[in-house]
Amino acid sequence: MSYAPSEMERNSRLLCQIVKVLLTISVIAVLAACGSTPDQEVATSTPAATGTPTLAPSPTERSPTLAPTLSPAVTPTTTPSGVTPTTTPLSTFAPTRTVQGSPAIGSEILFLRDNTLVAYNLDNGQERSIAPQVRMFAAAPDGRRLALIREIEQAVDIWLVERDGSDLRPITNNANIEGELSWAPDGQAIAYTETEAARQYDLDWESWSRWCSTSAVQLHDLTSQTTITLGQGCNPAFAPDGRRIAFATAPEAADDAMPSAANAIHLVNRQGENGWDFAEASPDSEDSDSGLIVYAPAWSPDSAQLAYQRFIGYRALVDINLTEMGDSYVGDGQLLGAGAGWLHPPIFSPDGNRMALIENNFSDARGFGGYETWQAQVLRLNEAGEVFLPDGTRQTSATQVDRLFRATAAAWSPDSNALVVALPSGWSADTPTTEPIYTNIGPSEIWRWTPGQAPSERLAVGIDFASPLAWLPPL
Repeated sequence: MSYAPSEMERNSRLLCQIVKVLLTISVIAVLAACGSTPDQEVATSTPAATGTPTLAPSPTERSPTLAPTLSPAVTPTTTPSGVTPTTTPLSTFAPTRTVQGSPAIGSEILFLRDNTLVAYNLDNGQERSIAPQVRMFAAAPDGRRLALIREIEQAVDIWLVERDGSDLRPITNNANIEGELSWAPDGQAIAYTETEAARQYDLDWESWSRWCSTSAVQLHDLTSQTTITLGQGCNPAFAPDGRRIAFATAPEAADDAMPSAANAIHLVNRQGENGWDFAEASPDSEDSDSGLIVYAPAWSPDSAQLAYQRFIGYRALVDINLTEMGDSYVGDGQLLGAGAGWLHPPIFSPDGNRMALIENNFSDARGFGGYETWQAQVLRLNEAGEVFLPDGTRQTSATQVDRLFRATAAAWSPDSNALVVALPSGWSADTPTTEPIYTNIGPSEIWRWTPGQAPSERLAVGIDFASPLAWLPPL
């Protein structure tokens, strides 16, 4: 009778030991599946022979570069049971991560240096190259894409590129020469000039007339990849509302002599239809101010007004040009200002209250060249003023705010408060304007200019002579 109790006792002790081992294994398995680290007592009390899963390292054993720098925006994924959890270092995400409130690309000035399109960051003064072999450029209205005229092995075509320099690709590929880019406001089409001429015009009337008379204005739809011809001529300009396109029609007669035939500023819709002449020039007109050529149309930001240049001829040893502006649905251009030589397209401030004009007096009677024949002026619109011409004083619908000699290009800030201008290397506000200091063609500098004051801050150097400029907002 003494055997049975002893046997039961032994069986009970053995059962208790088995239960303890099973419980220990179960606890460890649960902790490992939850990704938690058991304390040292539990981890060391379990024999290796029980098959316990390998535990994750304790917090003191993890890489010190991970947990302290892990971004709250990174959401950890669930680790399956039995798999050692891993953490990807944050540095692998840094190149593509955008911090909230900090734009990927800041406010920038675009210009050409050695025919490379360069962006200068106004926030930190850093520069970056966007694309090489560029002759001219135009930014899409939202500033995210750029259209370029590139010359590669004597082929001149239109290319597109993202603002950050990625996705550089051609959209034309032919034997013609493209130029004068103008974006549709929706960014889905580009108007441009195309010609078979061997090169584009110089800044004089004979060259311009020959070039424009052999050119056509094209409209390329980026969605359908189709192109239509809007008409013979040049200088296309898309209205900011996207409804119409203005361009200068081809002179009816152009040869090596001064052009002596009429042309017009012509308006069409995006299908090239419903065209009409907004302004005309005719040497046969009884109006002496009708002139020989109208050219370089530019729209006001609200599309309500259209400005342009009118070449009225060579008078008193000067090529006289008139800047005019009229209601975009009526015409009847009113005089804004006047200049000598060649006037570039008017540059409206984004708020539409002022206008910048760039003048190159290639027929300067003093015989000067280089920067000495260039200047910029700023007009305040919708304000009565006057200009002085060889045949007398004319009343204008604008007044001159300021004039800056030797400036070859200008671009307004997005808030309309200032401009950037291109001035000769070594320029100083104290340099006399009556002395020929910068008669050679050489590199430029970019300066910030608030009209009414002297340029106050030099931003960049080594700019191509007469390079176009653009001031783009941050992205």
